[in-house]
Amino acid sequence: MPRSPLVSGLLAYGQMVALAVVMHTPKEAAAWSFNLKSASRRVFMYVGTATYTYNAQGIATGVNNNATVDNMQTTLPENPSFLGSNYRLLLNNVPRTLYTSQWNQARACPLGYSIIVGAGYQNSSTTPASASVTISSPSSLTSPEGYQIPFASITWDSYSPDTLRDDPLWVGRGTLGTTQALATVQRNTVSEVCFEFAYANPTSYPAGTYEGIVTFTASTP
Repeated sequence: MPRSPLVSGLLAYGQMVALAVVMHTPKEAAAWSFNLKSASRRVFMYVGTATYTYNAQGIATGVNNNATVDNMQTTLPENPSFLGSNYRLLLNNVPRTLYTSQWNQARACPLGYSIIVGAGYQNSSTTPASASVTISSPSSLTSPEGYQIPFASITWDSYSPDTLRDDPLWVGRGTLGTTQALATVQRNTVSEVCFEFAYANPTSYPAGTYEGIVTFTASTP
């Protein structure tokens, strides 16, 4: 059951940072998916800088595991009238990174505020027919002082890098803080999407740095 940690999803209070707000239009995209050759049963996924190796026949040949946990973060201004104003803030990837497709390096997620997520499933048998992908996180982000911000204050959007619109194979949007189903990947295919995260800024919290881990998991029965 491959598991890929995404972020130390970090929120900090104290410095002014300019952030863009992006909205995506309704579902219209074809899936950003690719066929794989039939091979022995394996499920894999990659998040951000994590990678996977394929041979010329399109068979997944090895996991390039690494200890990297990609960071998505934002900093809230000190202005009291802004804190808790429900002004939505996008989280940026730090350091600023361009995440490209594992299959087509010409395709990439928007620079600075999104991260690529891919999942694949190979099997020479016809059963099981698919693999499932989930996203999970604890209930709260926590500061070193012990203060907490509910992870439910952070929403996510997924979309195809081709059109920046929802990919019909993946759930388009949701809220962190629980485990949620994301996608069903059919046998001998791999599917990729871009993810972005935003902080809802619902109320004011004590100054500090709040961190938490978001985990993507791909599995078969």
